[in-house]
Amino acid sequence: RVTDGSWNRALPGERLMLEGSNSRFSAEPDDPQLAQRLAAGDVHPGGVLWGRGEPDSSGEVRSLELATVEQWPLLARGLEEKGLEQARRSLRFHVGDLHWARSDGRTLCVEFRLPPGVYATTVLRELYTGTETGE
Repeated sequence: RVTDGSWNRALPGERLMLEGSNSRFSAEPDDPQLAQRLAAGDVHPGGVLWGRGEPDSSGEVRSLELATVEQWPLLARGLEEKGLEQARRSLRFHVGDLHWARSDGRTLCVEFRLPPGVYATTVLRELYTGTETGE
């Protein structure tokens, strides 16, 4: 969804996640209040973490998730066989208290806060990618 640019908007069948919680709900993507809540960062699209069971998404999102899993059948089956249950994570998050400084000509020191379950390597990858593209 990063590649196609849909990571930050609701698609048909989306399971949205409330900021700062694991609460999720379905909503119609053409709801004007939903667009405002997405823009404000109050809710976020949620992506499936594969495991046993069926995705709780529907429509376009469910098709997208199942097509992705079909590309990696051994991985999907392995997760299921190890007993993992399906879950969801927000596709986006807020980076808090971001500070950076160069300590010398080659070293960049970065500090930030993340919500539980978010990997710092994700933030660092995006920062690095942005520097390569000049963003």
